[in-house]
Amino acid sequence: MDGAGMSRDDSVVNLDDMAQTTTSRGSKGGHSPFDRRTTAWIPSSRAAQVFAQPLPAADKRLSYTMPGIMQEAPLGDPVGDLAKKHLGDVHAAVVRPSVERSTDGLRRLIASGNLRSAVDLTGVLLAAYNQGFGKAHSPSKHTVESLELWCVRFQLLMALKMNTLLHSELETFGDLEAPDMFFQYYPEIYPMKRGSMVPFSMRVIHAEAAKFTPNPSDALTRLNKLIANINAIMSNLSHGRWEDGSVGELSDDDRLESEALWKSRLNAVRQSMARTFFTIKEYHLASASLAQVCHSENCSLEEKSRIYSSLGRINLELGDQQQAAEWFQKCSEFVDPTNPAAKGIVIGHKAYQKMFYGNYAEAYELMLEAAAANDANVDVSHLS
Repeated sequence: MDGAGMSRDDSVVNLDDMAQTTTSRGSKGGHSPFDRRTTAWIPSSRAAQVFAQPLPAADKRLSYTMPGIMQEAPLGDPVGDLAKKHLGDVHAAVVRPSVERSTDGLRRLIASGNLRSAVDLTGVLLAAYNQGFGKAHSPSKHTVESLELWCVRFQLLMALKMNTLLHSELETFGDLEAPDMFFQYYPEIYPMKRGSMVPFSMRVIHAEAAKFTPNPSDALTRLNKLIANINAIMSNLSHGRWEDGSVGELSDDDRLESEALWKSRLNAVRQSMARTFFTIKEYHLASASLAQVCHSENCSLEEKSRIYSSLGRINLELGDQQQAAEWFQKCSEFVDPTNPAAKGIVIGHKAYQKMFYGNYAEAYELMLEAAAANDANVDVSHLS
């Protein structure tokens, strides 16, 4: 795979979700309860001021956010090129799928693990929105589809650890709070719709990616801002209002479903904060952030098992093998021993402990066994 080394457990990126990405979020019709709660966001004061006034005609409106691809050359296929160079055309074992230039093709590349090729395809698809190479700072119109493509591209760049390119392209989006990031700015396309066109996962990436810059504390500032906005949304719901504070019909079932969604999003941000603390070597704060998630009422058993695994690895970083072993044991209590992926996790824990004592040869063999059981990449970089 051209995305080898990606951790499925500890990254903001979920390759399975990316492979299944659809563009149903924010359809052009009216607000269904599902649409409303998934795209809800409290507008910034700047955006709210614009929406309080009659909007100019579509061709007279300002373009506040002007993104564009920052790298012209394709990422290519370095693994495939090396295989061809050293093994020859006949013996080269690396075969990349040929896909159509569409979102369906993008899903196929992601599902098969061809992440570099997927990045290249996002560049091709974004060019159709006048947001390809060389188009940064040029006016263009945003749609749900274009922003979902950007979100997938950013997830891919994070998965491939291409942090410089990720940061430079994210910068063109500013703080994601400009008026043209909201449905209200395009009434001729999205009549009667409210909320943000920006996928929530893109907000998390935008916040967490700052940890790779010279000022990693900016990530914590952005994540805390996300938490503040989520708490405000939760407060609005508890007072019988819509998420953005508007007054509208809100049944008990609708409110409960929305509260469950935003609680899960709050947990996602806290886990992002834990990864950020880990990156800047604030291990105790990383543990505290994960504990908050674990103690939340909507934390699933699967999430708890992942958190216990992460806490075990954090304690290995702290040099506390005994506490790490206890967390790994708790994790094993929450996994299904008949599940091959779960078996791979347990074997991986044994490998981490072997590495702690410097038994790298044994750890390597266990990692191979874990990879075979899990049929996926096994992360050895902890929470980074």
